[in-house]
Amino acid sequence: MACTEINFCVDSGGNLYDGQYTTDTNTYNGFTSYTGDSVPFFIYYSLTQDRWCLSTSLGGPCSQFGPVGIGSDCPDFDESFFITGVCITTTTTTSPCDVFNFEAIFDCLVPTTTTTTTLAPTTTTTTTLPFDPCTGVSVNASITAYTTTTTTIPVTTTTTTEIERPCNFDGIVTFNTFDEYMKCGNSKKFRDCLTGIEYFSNDLVFNESGDTLIQNWVYKSTINGVSTCVTFAGLVDNISGSDLVVINETLGSELQGACLECVPDSTTTTTTTAAPTTTTTTTVGCQIIQYIVQNNGEPKQEFRYFNCDGKTINCLLGSYQSKIICSSSIPIVFSQNVQVFEYSPQTFCNSATIC
Repeated sequence: MACTEINFCVDSGGNLYDGQYTTDTNTYNGFTSYTGDSVPFFIYYSLTQDRWCLSTSLGGPCSQFGPVGIGSDCPDFDESFFITGVCITTTTTTSPCDVFNFEAIFDCLVPTTTTTTTLAPTTTTTTTLPFDPCTGVSVNASITAYTTTTTTIPVTTTTTTEIERPCNFDGIVTFNTFDEYMKCGNSKKFRDCLTGIEYFSNDLVFNESGDTLIQNWVYKSTINGVSTCVTFAGLVDNISGSDLVVINETLGSELQGACLECVPDSTTTTTTTAAPTTTTTTTVGCQIIQYIVQNNGEPKQEFRYFNCDGKTINCLLGSYQSKIICSSSIPIVFSQNVQVFEYSPQTFCNSATIC
């Protein structure tokens, strides 16, 4: 693939690769290559980059390059600096006489010629002929040297005297640092994982590591002295909370099933009989209790409860319907329209209800 052009000119405004490029039918990668006449640069076609390249060596990195994938026979750099043919050198010469003021004053004493002609004995005519002072006058002038006069404008330096103020101020300044949490007027909202009961607290509540709480995360907590599994539902402005909330453990996101992993601590009750004997009863093991689950709205709502084997049972409750179930713990609901009531009086079941 030979290019018929022998000369190219690169003129980018003063870069190192500006100059004349010529080829002696040299080729590189099957294309005509060009060598700078007075600059150490080359023009060649790069097969790996599929474009023309201007570089310090054949095969070297491109200082300038043409469009990719064209595959033209001749270099196709940007026409704003790449010209076909030889470089045209323009020399501008400033004449020293371009700024030259020449003033000549010629003072000529021009005499007046008076001619008197007598036409008749009684008539005399006087004629004054005009005189051209430049007739027969010429000037041949030549300059052998000229003198340039440089006018220097004096620089006036103004000295400003610094004003001294003989005033000294000595003393001790004490800064009081406010290093406390700002307590805002809103409340933190918590929702019980098992019952859906909501708790509100306007206290500063942090997790077990002292960090702020994450919305929609599940925390094993002690609320009003009772071990509870709750979800932090965010901040509210229209309720002033009074519940005492202490975070004991962070369990993770509610959406990832952290509520199912949370088990409240067992409740210990102390019963004192008439005799001076104290009996301590710890609630352990599994008890199947009867609950009423009620849907107070639309649409159908899902709820969840468990048997003694830890098996999860999902149940669907129709609009404005209720269902009596037996569960090892308080059923979990997912809507505020669904309420859970313990069957009164407390009734125990032999086995969990199959929904």
